[in-house]
Amino acid sequence: MGASRSAGVPLKAFVLCALIMMTAGSLSAQQKEGIKQIDFTKSTRGYEERIRVTPDSVVVRIENFRADEKVQQSGRKLAAKEWRALLKTLKNVPFQTIPGLPSPGMQRASDAALQGTLQVTTTQQTYAHSFDNEDPNAKLVPLLKAVKALGSSIKHH
Repeated sequence: MGASRSAGVPLKAFVLCALIMMTAGSLSAQQKEGIKQIDFTKSTRGYEERIRVTPDSVVVRIENFRADEKVQQSGRKLAAKEWRALLKTLKNVPFQTIPGLPSPGMQRASDAALQGTLQVTTTQQTYAHSFDNEDPNAKLVPLLKAVKALGSSIKHH
């Protein structure tokens, strides 16, 4: 009886180790698919504003076809800690789920609202989520807030 009990311990330890390794593997799979840039775009007829954040910069580009100066662009360097803080907002959002996240509304389909889009571009592909105004799926609200805060930190010319 003692031998069968001790044989069960290594099996349990093996199963536990295997589970830990599989979980670590799935977490690092997303981390291996490194993020190259994150974009937030909001647009309507004649107007588009894009905030692009990369590991080393944040750039805001505004195209307003009703204004005298049609295109304005400004940017700044991004600190490593700012990039890490931005990535933390995606910690619990698997990239492949981003396109399928439901949008809280569909007013943009009838021109009743600005169209917003968040895009996460990795070394493998781009994952996009579209929504009305500045109202994405709840899972992406922290990301949008962080991107907008970085965009508003730029002095526009």
